[in-house]
Amino acid sequence: MDEKGLIHALLFDSKGGGRVLDWQEIDNWSPEQGVLWVHLSYTAPESISWLEEKSGLESLIVEALLSEGTRPRSTIIGEGILLTLRGVNLSPGADHEDMVSVRIWAEEKRIITTRRRPLQSINDLADSFSTRQGPVTSSDFINTLADGLTSYIEGTVDGIEDHTSALEEQVMSSHDRKLRSQISGLRRQAIMLRRYLAPQREAFTQLQVAKLHWFTEQDRRHLYETANSLIRIIEDLDSL
Repeated sequence: MDEKGLIHALLFDSKGGGRVLDWQEIDNWSPEQGVLWVHLSYTAPESISWLEEKSGLESLIVEALLSEGTRPRSTIIGEGILLTLRGVNLSPGADHEDMVSVRIWAEEKRIITTRRRPLQSINDLADSFSTRQGPVTSSDFINTLADGLTSYIEGTVDGIEDHTSALEEQVMSSHDRKLRSQISGLRRQAIMLRRYLAPQREAFTQLQVAKLHWFTEQDRRHLYETANSLIRIIEDLDSL
């Protein structure tokens, strides 16, 4: 796919697989064909043009998908969900607390996601279709993405906890003044992560009570477990 605009476009086959589409096939898509996922780089002119002129979305939704400012949130608009979520930055040399955002518009038969920087959870989702283990519905997509984001966050917080434990031992046995800067760095990571995780948990909680016919009780229970995992992570960050 063209990294400058269309990153992924997949038509779900309802069996965990998907067919890759190009711009023309996206424009010719209809809901009867199955669930469509379009993933865009929101800074690319091609993406902006398609969202504004061909997506059929109202201006409020387009503006949110192209917005720079992103705090985790969940908003029900008609029969769709507008989501902004964040994941840890796993790029080489990056600070994990410099979280990467993904914007999502999800309907029963179509999902549109946008980003500026790569997000590993989205890459994992795209790769899952090649092994026929991808989501089969829009609600399944949301739950799978929420699980992936939370799993990477949990791994990052576990790493901070391990580092903290090692520093605690050094504090007891050393007078090295460099420890102060290391502790300050860990504290900054914990604060920055928590800043986004609290509203992200709230976004998942709001989805649990969303009145959408394509969101099943099983989907809601799945989100409940994900939100609970985030609560535990936030409690760990508070402790750190």
